[in-house]
Amino acid sequence: MIPFFRRIRKTLADDNKPIKYFRYAIGEIVLVVIGILIALQINNWNEQQKEHLKETKMLLEIKSNLETNIINLESDIKKQIRGAWCIDYITDHMDNKRDYNDSLPRYFSEGEIAPDVVITSFAFETLKSSGLEIKNDSLRKKLTNLYEVVYPTLMQETKRIEDQLWPAVVTPLVQKYFRFDYDHDVYIPTDYNAWLNDQEFLNMWTFRGVMRKSSTKIKKETKKETEDVLLMINNELTKRNR
Repeated sequence: MIPFFRRIRKTLADDNKPIKYFRYAIGEIVLVVIGILIALQINNWNEQQKEHLKETKMLLEIKSNLETNIINLESDIKKQIRGAWCIDYITDHMDNKRDYNDSLPRYFSEGEIAPDVVITSFAFETLKSSGLEIKNDSLRKKLTNLYEVVYPTLMQETKRIEDQLWPAVVTPLVQKYFRFDYDHDVYIPTDYNAWLNDQEFLNMWTFRGVMRKSSTKIKKETKKETEDVLLMINNELTKRNR
């Protein structure tokens, strides 16, 4: 830049054409400024493209996590619906003091098991730690609510039921009347008549049925919330591919 003005100054002195070269100098300066602005704009565009690609990659990873969560929830819901039916069967059996049959151990074992909640959140945690923000406000709010409100509520409710009800109430009564048959993976009653007439066991078992149906309802709602967010991500990715 300095040699440029030196040349202008020399020409002005030699040719005595100050106005002509003053305009020329101003034009050169304007061109330089425009060039800098264009370079900055290109650099900003490149940075935006990099952020856009990072965001797209992160959305694809979150999408994969949500698809896994839906599969896990569907599996849990299926098991819990079957478990609730088995609980109702055993409850009816005890209420009506029915005779022992060979299906009881299997039905009791299926009703007794409550599947663990497995939620995948690695991609979302990576998104948070990276400082990268999803530009779509509606999607960002729904995704944050899913991972920071909906999923924790599901986990908390499940943990509360299992931690409070299972060791304090369920385990002692199960151990009182049943032994576990490892060969067939079922519980076998050790004193059928005593168990059949135990009102405390019936009350506990009925309550477990209520809790199982309540848990299934929460998981269905969570699955719906997950599907809604997944649909929003799919729509966002479709727009980006146009």
